[in-house]
Amino acid sequence: MNKIEMNGYKRISKHEAIKQFSNGITIRIVPCKYRPDNMWITCDFNRAKWEAENMEPGKRVLPDWCFNNFCIRWTYYNGNYEMGYYPAFYIKE
Repeated sequence: MNKIEMNGYKRISKHEAIKQFSNGITIRIVPCKYRPDNMWITCDFNRAKWEAENMEPGKRVLPDWCFNNFCIRWTYYNGNYEMGYYPAFYIKE
């Protein structure tokens, strides 16, 4: 993994992204060939926001399942030759 710090964003590994996601920190997900400050193809992923939109009140899911499920879907729909085949994870410093 490349160690990148750019415009207030720091690249982290998937394992670290799952930990930060579990703690409620927003993770920015972008294609591996793109910059984290790109305004067209970024996705900010937050656990509380996702649970509020997709879960019934009072129900919770394991954060690592939720994150992996989202990453699998992201890779299937967005992974290609031009943008990259896997996501890169960033946090705001």
